[in-house]
Amino acid sequence: MEGRFAAKPGLAALLAICLALAAGCGRSSGPRMRRGMYFGSLTGIRFLEHDRLGKHQCSKRRGEKNGLVYTSRGGFLDIGHVREAADRTAYIAGVVHENLDKNETDFSFEVIEPARYFVTIRFPECWDRVGEDRREEIITDISIRLGQYLGHTTLIWHEMVTWFGYTSTMFFSEHISAFSCEDPYSDLLGTRLATFALRDTERSFEDAMTKVLDEELERLGVRPAAVARRAVRKTKGKWYKGGSYFFARVIKRNFDTGADDGFITPWLVPLMDPNSQPEPCPAPNLDFLADYGFSMKLQIEPKEWQKNEILATTGKHNPANRITPAIHFPLIMEHIKKEAVEKYGPDVDVPTL
Repeated sequence: MEGRFAAKPGLAALLAICLALAAGCGRSSGPRMRRGMYFGSLTGIRFLEHDRLGKHQCSKRRGEKNGLVYTSRGGFLDIGHVREAADRTAYIAGVVHENLDKNETDFSFEVIEPARYFVTIRFPECWDRVGEDRREEIITDISIRLGQYLGHTTLIWHEMVTWFGYTSTMFFSEHISAFSCEDPYSDLLGTRLATFALRDTERSFEDAMTKVLDEELERLGVRPAAVARRAVRKTKGKWYKGGSYFFARVIKRNFDTGADDGFITPWLVPLMDPNSQPEPCPAPNLDFLADYGFSMKLQIEPKEWQKNEILATTGKHNPANRITPAIHFPLIMEHIKKEAVEKYGPDVDVPTL
């Protein structure tokens, strides 16, 4: 039993405290939404210097800077998306931890979009014979990793519903930003950085996120704001056309969700850094659960106004009107890609200039 439930070293009581702090990222109301930056943004694009990002703030805006940066190996990064993805991960990890600690097999949660996520957990048969300290180690590890998996899933859902017309403002369509070139990689990177921050037993989640974000930008080869502006100018007319919002047409979309090869590969602007290669980011999966003897089922109940249109893409054999990501996400993505090709051409997801 000891070998079967062996957890990574260092995941002890302090990590539970770290999770509780992370759950403070709007624990009662969910993570805080950030304004994204995208080509044709209604308010224009804010370009950031990487040493002036400020401290990561879960519930406050003061001091936190969000905008667009360009990196040699990660392409464009929307810092607002990175931060929001991290907070989604931390919040969901807290929800999972709370329910596993109570031996709850069924629970649900919401994040920012109206959809509700229903989780069913199967515990191993010998769970009641696992010692208290080991149980805490296992619960903490599973919570962090499920936090990333579920956070990543909510972010894919966000891009999907945005494609179908969902808007967080209630006034203007955000279709222009759905699967924009920087979003999939920024989102996944944020969930991954959150797992590092949640395992930092010496710092608060906010301090740990500030640290790991700075380190990751350096590692990916972050460039000055002037370079990011130049990179956007290079893509104009190729990745998007026109001016801002009502006058913009985004003709390139990044549909990489990590489903094909287990990674999301960033888009680099050709010739910006001729010697640089994109660095794929690994997408989370559920394989680790079997190592602990757990299993999980996930369903999404759409509550967005666009739910009927989305459900129609999943076929006639969906009487519960719920989305099972493992089954239905590929069908929804197939529909979206077909629409994109019809609207923008066969090379819509190829980042050429």
